[in-house]
Amino acid sequence: MTEAAEILNQTQDQVKPVGGIHAEDFEFIALINSGSGTLSSEAIIKALTAESCSLNVVDSVIIGAQDNISLVFEETFVRARLRGAAIVVVGGDGSQCLAVKHALQHQVPLAVLPQGTFNLFALHHGIPTILEQGIETLGTSKLSQVAVSWINDQPFLTGAQFGLYVDIIRQRERHQAMAGFRSRVTAYASGLYTFLFKNKKLDLRVVADSDLFRVKGQVMMLSQNRPHLQHLGLQRRIAALDSKLMLVVAKPNSIWDKLRLLGHRLKGRIEDDFQFEDRLLSEAEIHSDKKYLSVVVDGEITRFETPLKVSIQPRALALFKPS
Repeated sequence: MTEAAEILNQTQDQVKPVGGIHAEDFEFIALINSGSGTLSSEAIIKALTAESCSLNVVDSVIIGAQDNISLVFEETFVRARLRGAAIVVVGGDGSQCLAVKHALQHQVPLAVLPQGTFNLFALHHGIPTILEQGIETLGTSKLSQVAVSWINDQPFLTGAQFGLYVDIIRQRERHQAMAGFRSRVTAYASGLYTFLFKNKKLDLRVVADSDLFRVKGQVMMLSQNRPHLQHLGLQRRIAALDSKLMLVVAKPNSIWDKLRLLGHRLKGRIEDDFQFEDRLLSEAEIHSDKKYLSVVVDGEITRFETPLKVSIQPRALALFKPS
């Protein structure tokens, strides 16, 4: 176990800020999702073990299509904890979300090399999406304590979306399977079609920061991810996020309302639309007449029992990021 790992072990249980610990002070185990991105696992391992790589990668684990991904993550994080090593996860937002869950559970420092479609978690923390640039950036990175959002007992990194967005994800997966490949173009085209031509009523009661209000519309989203919110055309209030979640509600009544919303989004003025609402909150309890709600959590559809409890925990995760 390295000296940096011993220092970190002494403070992790109190979840204190970590200072003065750099990536070069740690050994890393690479956890590679072979189903993410376009690069082969062999190419990724070659880049991580090259002489020019300043990360000290001592072992690598490749997750194949037939593997139980949750079991592989659990075993690898336990091994990293016992060795005093950190994990560098190579994959998309889904892999990174699972890695965060295990990193929090086992108190293992985490680094990410994004290889997914959108890579919003990595972009939020300033980590490049091109593999070689990401490796170079992580080589000089510093261990920091960063915020994690929660829905019930599940952490999420990018967003939790309700209503029509659930159908958008279902249709996106179907269309990408029909196309035979995953890409941003396919994802955008599928999402646009579903948003315009599908309708879904959303009627929820939200208790947030001692305030009770009703949400009626087609889409509701909770997020703390700046690139995600900027991509949606939200600019004015992002600077005020800090350790808060942004609640976003879109409530178009017709295809013309949806087209107007899209137009405002393209112009970066979606906040001006009269059928759009947003507010900042620290925690919320979401009630529904239904016993269970389907929610898109970081791109994956999950079924939760209501009421849902949503919160954000500052300084929860030990993450290597540019200093």
